[in-house]
Amino acid sequence: MEELLSGIELDPVASPIALLVLVFAIRFVVGAVKTVIKVILLVVILAALYVFFYGGTFGT
Repeated sequence: MEELLSGIELDPVASPIALLVLVFAIRFVVGAVKTVIKVILLVVILAALYVFFYGGTFGT
């Protein structure tokens, strides 16, 4: 295990940049997932309200 870790030399200039890119990528993915969840919840709530008010028959 130690040989594997020592084989990966971190460039003193590139590693902070890579870390920043990684952090931004993670934040972007988390934000996208939260947005998708909000949209799904909104659709589910609207569908539930539609069923509640219009008797639960979709288009028939």
